[in-house]
Amino acid sequence: MRKLLAILITVAIACTLFSVAAVASEKVAIFPDGSGDGGAQQLNNAGPIAVIITVPEGYFMYEITGLASPTWTQKEGCDAMVEVYRWTEDYEESVESDPIAVGEVYEHQDNQDAVFVLNNNVPAGTYLAEFTAIGSGAFGFWTFSDAGKDTVVYQRGSEVSFYPKVGITLATEGTERDPVEPDKIVKSGNYKYSFTLDKTNYQTWTGGDIGDISIKYYMKATKDGLHVGVAANGVNEGDLIQLDFNPDNKLAATTGLFISFKIGETLTVLQHNHKTALKDDDNPGGVDISDKVETNLVKMSYGYEFTAVLPIELFTVTDVEGADSFTFGADPLYFGMFIVTGGQGYTNQSAAPGSDWTCNGLGLTEHSVVNPKIDKTKFYLYDADGALTTGWWMNPVTEGGAISVEFTSDVWFSGMNFYAYGSPQEYPMIVSIEDLTGNEVVNAEVICKDNKDYTVDFGKSLPPDSYVVNFIGGDVSEITESIWFVLGSGPENEDIETVDIIGGNTNGDTQGAPYIYLIIGEADPNATERPTKEPATEAPTYAPTAVPTDAPATEPAEEGQVDDDATDAPKATDAPKNDTETKSGNTGLIIGIIAAAVVIVAAVVAIIVFSKKKKK
Repeated sequence: MRKLLAILITVAIACTLFSVAAVASEKVAIFPDGSGDGGAQQLNNAGPIAVIITVPEGYFMYEITGLASPTWTQKEGCDAMVEVYRWTEDYEESVESDPIAVGEVYEHQDNQDAVFVLNNNVPAGTYLAEFTAIGSGAFGFWTFSDAGKDTVVYQRGSEVSFYPKVGITLATEGTERDPVEPDKIVKSGNYKYSFTLDKTNYQTWTGGDIGDISIKYYMKATKDGLHVGVAANGVNEGDLIQLDFNPDNKLAATTGLFISFKIGETLTVLQHNHKTALKDDDNPGGVDISDKVETNLVKMSYGYEFTAVLPIELFTVTDVEGADSFTFGADPLYFGMFIVTGGQGYTNQSAAPGSDWTCNGLGLTEHSVVNPKIDKTKFYLYDADGALTTGWWMNPVTEGGAISVEFTSDVWFSGMNFYAYGSPQEYPMIVSIEDLTGNEVVNAEVICKDNKDYTVDFGKSLPPDSYVVNFIGGDVSEITESIWFVLGSGPENEDIETVDIIGGNTNGDTQGAPYIYLIIGEADPNATERPTKEPATEAPTYAPTAVPTDAPATEPAEEGQVDDDATDAPKATDAPKNDTETKSGNTGLIIGIIAAAVVIVAAVVAIIVFSKKKKK
């Protein structure tokens, strides 16, 4: 079992002119003290990050805090979630269980404390707390460079040597915790993903205006099925809120699996377009599967909220070739969001439905849900949850023509996977890896044809470093027809530095990062790892031993311009201020000092007694 290295006690004292109230809680810093600065780690592309936490006997945990967590100057969408699992001495086994508590932080601001208020009290015991970015903006932790021999930290499921600067808040058993926001029918903390359809992103296929209607979709894949939560603002009885599924792109050229939730006195669930292992669909208007879906519907003042658990059998499509090879919870489940209200139809997909209702036509690779289990064999150079789209052209392919991509790998890798659109005839491409001085490190040939994933095995592992990969046209002299090679692209990722094209051209819709992932290989135990990059600024300090009062809140970090380049270092701010003056004047101050002294003395005595007991 892991132990807490240091307990730094804080006591919240609210002083008034006539009384003193003390909150029986302790702030515990679970990182090692004085082990050096290890820079910042961003959850968006370097997570999830998980730590072992021990709650001592006689206490429960109800908050976890990221100390002065950075957002790389970004101000919107900087959201994160922590899931607390019971520790089983094995990472994968722990995260495969249901979390016993979750907490979220939304719209976090740069270098402020990120307080994750847990939805359940966590009793004494040892736990794994896993942090994941859930928003479009950056979120991360400052770290120590050395976690210490008695601490364990996981990044993408593997142990690492740094330690995030996080703390936990405890209360003694029998103490009431601070009030928690009342439960709603849809609790966002119970889900892994969230998406919105509203006036900022809607497409219409009937010509209507969505107005102030806003639909928030929440999802999570578990062993029981797909858990769906919907908070629908501005909808009415009779409206259809829909999801269109495409299991692992198995239905790309055909219509997807449409599920309609019809609002009424109860929630009616309709299955469209396909036969599934759950039920055959002989009705073009949708077959009623309400009796096979666990649902709950509540009318709210602003609209409706509902939850549904869609069984795994629903996603085994039996009348489409290849669809039965989809593995629920492991393979991506692509989906689109739709609503029909007031006789008008809307979606947040890149293309509104028209004559083409196929998954490709609707763009059902833009969003996906997968089980939160870590795939430790892949290192993505693009946003793995983003859409696949047309990328960089080499048209025509000529011998020696190339698309070059500069990237940084944080892992040892032995191969590469990429998606390419290509000619319907075979042609050779050379995949060459160079260091930044232009020296070739390794190369391999791949024969391309059609639109699909290609995997290249380099035959050896390359260490973490910065590289250039060149996709080079091979000998095409025997090919008489014009052929082309298009490297697929996805949303931007800071691990991509530059993309250059030699002997080709590019279209205007190209996104920021090639659709590439590295295949993680075995590390050379005798190699020296590349030093960790550190931000240019110093990490802010934190004073957890100070006694807070009801003084004004800490001043926020100095505002800066939003920076689209996520590689910029976080801004450092001053340590949080602790003003000991209270609103009740000198009398309150004296009472506060006396109360604080009494509590601190008691805490010191308790620590001494605890230490003596431990030595016996």
